[in-house]
Amino acid sequence: MKSYLYVMIAVCAGFLISGLISCQNMTDFEGDDVAFKSPVSIIDTELMSVWFADDETGWAVGDEGLILWTRNRGENWRAANSGTEAFLRDVHFIDTRTGWAVGSGGTILWSEVGGESWEIQESGTPNRTLLGVFFTDLETGWAVGWAGTILHTNDGGVNWHIQDNIPEFGNMPDFSSVWFTDGQTGWVAGTNGTILHTENGGESWESQQSGTDRNLEDVHFVDSQSGLAVGENGTILFTDDGGKNWQPQQSVSSETLRGVHFTDSKTGWIVGSFATVLHTKDGGVNWEPQSIGTNFTRLRSVFFTDSQTGWAVGFASSGIGLGPILHTTDGGANWIEQGEGT
Repeated sequence: MKSYLYVMIAVCAGFLISGLISCQNMTDFEGDDVAFKSPVSIIDTELMSVWFADDETGWAVGDEGLILWTRNRGENWRAANSGTEAFLRDVHFIDTRTGWAVGSGGTILWSEVGGESWEIQESGTPNRTLLGVFFTDLETGWAVGWAGTILHTNDGGVNWHIQDNIPEFGNMPDFSSVWFTDGQTGWVAGTNGTILHTENGGESWESQQSGTDRNLEDVHFVDSQSGLAVGENGTILFTDDGGKNWQPQQSVSSETLRGVHFTDSKTGWIVGSFATVLHTKDGGVNWEPQSIGTNFTRLRSVFFTDSQTGWAVGFASSGIGLGPILHTTDGGANWIEQGEGT
């Protein structure tokens, strides 16, 4: 009888402990989105792009339709219900409320509630992965991707149209990145050193001579004249005349460079494979490596809101979970992983 009683007590205790653990775990789930407390609390995935609208409000997107958002500088990141399992490759917000994300299968998502929920927009390109998206206002935007795809909208994405007035190529390049400085002036970068430029909102595109046949992963302009493009084998290209002339900059890395962002004409960062982070204070005349504390991370994207405050995202190849999301408040001298704590 006593043995039976002891067994019953043990079973009940087990259920009680299990229930407490379950209740504790449920504190990480609220409504349609997921608030996580550590980088291992959701599935291992790769984050491809990060964007901030101001010092507090930002987003990151990645594999399996993952969209994360924060309104407190990343102290807490929340995973929104994106409504898709597409591999999302880029995200862009025009303000703290309205933004777009693009990815595999011609996926275009749109949010007008700060990224908490998303709606699908029809791209008309279901067989082409979209790799980059950029808007200059609430109505005017572009998305680029595989096989020379350039899409344009002038109604906030209600309708997307192919812009096909581009130069002829023997093998149509994939376009990996797009950047506009206003509603008329923009650039697209892609494989085989391809850089295209428009001065009429994409009604026509012209080739610019990059001087390289290496794949370019990202393009960024500070103003209509000063810009950079980065890519394979440590490639860094610079222009100060709107791309009429692109000049290589001395790189201190031979890795694939995947993301570039400047806060002004002098101060910028580049990220890439094998935890590569490069920083310049003189417009790229000199680049200095910065350490994030690991050699096993592939970084995909970087964004700074000022000369001190920035984020980088990518993939932790050791399989430790979310991304990572890295954050600095001292210009990259020190980087910490975000997602720990609510």
